[in-house]
Amino acid sequence: MNKNINGRLLLLLLFFPIILSLPLRADYAKVNINGGEMHHIAIAPGNPRRVYAASGNVNLWLSDDWGETWSETNLRQQVNGGAEQIVVDPANENVILANVSSSGNLYWSEDSGNTWISIDFVYNYEIGLMDMAFCPAHPGVVYFAGNNMTASPATTGEIWKSEDSGKNWEKTDFDSGGNPLTSMAVDINGVIYVGYKVGDMEKYTCMDGDSAGGIRVSTDSGETWSELSYPEHTRGFGTDFYPLNIHASSTTVAFAGGGNIWVSTGPGAEFAHIFDDDIEQSLGMEWRSLMAFAISPDGRKIFYPFLHDGPDIFVAEYNGTWSTGTKRSRGGAENDLDSEKVAIFGADIYIDPDDPNIMYLTETLEYGVFKTIDGGVNWNISNEGINALIVESGVKCPLEGNIYILGPSSVYRSEDDGESWERVYGYGHEHMDDDSPVGFMRGKIEVNADGVIVAAGEGKIVRSADGGNENSWAGAQDVSFTPGGIVFNPEDPDIGYAVFYVNGSTQATTENYLYKTTDAGANWTAVEAFSTMSVHSIAISPADPSILYLGIGENKGWIEDKEILSIPGGMVKITDTELDEANPELEIETIGLEDTIPYRIAVDTVNPNIIYAACIEDMTSPVYDGPLYVSRNGGEEWTRMYDDEIYTRSGGMSDIKFSYPGIIYSCSEGVFTVMNVGLSSETHKMIIPGEEVGVVRSLTIGSLYAGASTGLWRFIGDLYDIISDPDPDTTDEEDEDVDERVLIEPLSPNEGTIQVQGGAGGYVNPDRGESARIYFKPSRAGRVTVSVYTARGQLVWEDSKRVSGDGADHFEWACRNAQNNIVASGIYIVHVKGPGLDKRERIAIVK
Repeated sequence: MNKNINGRLLLLLLFFPIILSLPLRADYAKVNINGGEMHHIAIAPGNPRRVYAASGNVNLWLSDDWGETWSETNLRQQVNGGAEQIVVDPANENVILANVSSSGNLYWSEDSGNTWISIDFVYNYEIGLMDMAFCPAHPGVVYFAGNNMTASPATTGEIWKSEDSGKNWEKTDFDSGGNPLTSMAVDINGVIYVGYKVGDMEKYTCMDGDSAGGIRVSTDSGETWSELSYPEHTRGFGTDFYPLNIHASSTTVAFAGGGNIWVSTGPGAEFAHIFDDDIEQSLGMEWRSLMAFAISPDGRKIFYPFLHDGPDIFVAEYNGTWSTGTKRSRGGAENDLDSEKVAIFGADIYIDPDDPNIMYLTETLEYGVFKTIDGGVNWNISNEGINALIVESGVKCPLEGNIYILGPSSVYRSEDDGESWERVYGYGHEHMDDDSPVGFMRGKIEVNADGVIVAAGEGKIVRSADGGNENSWAGAQDVSFTPGGIVFNPEDPDIGYAVFYVNGSTQATTENYLYKTTDAGANWTAVEAFSTMSVHSIAISPADPSILYLGIGENKGWIEDKEILSIPGGMVKITDTELDEANPELEIETIGLEDTIPYRIAVDTVNPNIIYAACIEDMTSPVYDGPLYVSRNGGEEWTRMYDDEIYTRSGGMSDIKFSYPGIIYSCSEGVFTVMNVGLSSETHKMIIPGEEVGVVRSLTIGSLYAGASTGLWRFIGDLYDIISDPDPDTTDEEDEDVDERVLIEPLSPNEGTIQVQGGAGGYVNPDRGESARIYFKPSRAGRVTVSVYTARGQLVWEDSKRVSGDGADHFEWACRNAQNNIVASGIYIVHVKGPGLDKRERIAIVK
């Protein structure tokens, strides 16, 4: 097949200009998968059935049935961002204030989030918000605690006050003593509590347990302030600490800091320590989870989540004295909040002001919101309508066409091209050989030609051999690092490779970064011949699957003096001639880009000499933010692309995939397609704008899905028409001078040889009505038979005819099997046998 690329190869060495345009059409839509990250909840005090849930990256959601169902407000639509924190006016459930993370501005709505106005307020990153709170005792009064980041010589805390529900603000006379604020609370009587930390904001981190701080109190609406005395901190994290979080309810006030929770019913007369000593001894570094807690409306109970060994809820009660926190018993099988079912990250608790048995738990990993109606015994997911799932990776199965995507801790499957989804690995399922689900943050998923699904995450590779059905998942390999990619041999699906890289280490390492399987992912073996550097990416050659391309290097991230320790590696070509060996000897060759770390690689499936690589080029950066390089001669030479256009505005490529007959790539500005790949008329078109969907992190090709910071999006237009037509507004005749790759001429093989011809550009896409032409030239008259097999040797289609032997002839295959069904995408073997003929050739089907 690769002997004829229909004129395309003749022009591959031409340099091409970059042409950018606005999005072609609004042919994209949000995919509704319940879940996603959630940062904050606000319950309307006057109407607790109304609940607002805020995601800083995505949007603000509203529920009028105690969180059972949710609908999106218009916050993101109007301000292009989500809400980090929200507060609701106790006197008017429709009035809400939201700080928007994307702009750093404060926004106000009086119609439950339908319309928003920007507040004329000294905010916008000059004063960083720490807390907002309405005053229950004085209608319309709301306070804003923030830190002036422009103050000199140190960050200075400030308190601002509004008396009209947040529309207009005035700075109070509060004096922080030059210290930054950490938190604020207002109790039912209007007493204000403000926490602060001694020192500059640059050193303000929750891990800084030895830093001192304090709490200041005002009982006269902020006119005067006094210092609140609390016990000296002597519980294992230093002699001093500062309050990271403050809550007040009734006359009870509590604060968390230094891995402890202290509570007073005075308020502030005497403080009791409520944290359990046994838990503290096993806590390790997870004491940060104690920043989250809530006080019941009557002030007699404190609930807090503990995330060290699964998501547990603890409660401390007041019966004359405060008890230490005790763990709430688990409910039965219907309880979703189970450490063996679900991974919880960054949880916070909110209590219904009218019914303390109703509580909400926010979760910033995948599930969004949990809810209990029995005081914290049973918790169930309540995210119906919240569609903010972050997709780490995705793939379309070449057999049945199912789509599989990775959330941060689950695998989702769609059997109807994205119309509906089910979680097939993760919460609520039992898994063979697994004690708990695997986390997939920065994970990778791949499906081989036989439909075996393999997913790699932090700590393990797992697989399913029957389409991901429940209880079919098995752990295959324990791994130590972050997955960089998975590939399978298109001709022998039993053979596959997985690569890994290290984050956060401050020195070069020699570990196992390349693994190989010879049984479709059931077992993996570390390849000892390659252990020099982290591997951030991998691609396999479609023409010769014994050839692999690896992007290597060490990207260490921040070290103590806030500098980056990164070591460039470059592009490595590996030849594995021992395909059946689990731990082969490898031919290893560096083929360029030595001063970069290639973190995404894509090899053209028609012409394997064309290789694209997105690279980290600035070694002082801790994130993937580099330019795109292209090689048109198998890696011998590389050309840097997009210097003045996309790269400088977007921060680099996040993903690259080939999709017949072009390529698709994503960056912070959106999703782009490239038409006339490799020609002088190469044209780049934006098909999904980043300003609409957020920063795109992953692409799934088959159907086109974009995993963005706002959730999963699907392109619903005709992608083929866009890629194959360089200008949708011109006629076919006008396109002839630029669309040089689509011209197909009959082939003339030599005697005794065969040639296989694909559609426009070498692929065959039966969904577009294309067929494969199989040309041959026998040595004499007789019967010629053509047989098409899968890469594993299964007969798909066969035909024969008698020929005269006077010249070349051909068969035409419509890419259908014996049952007249269109075959799946993949590599097929064509065998032609007849007088003077016994030849085989490969052909690629791409849909």
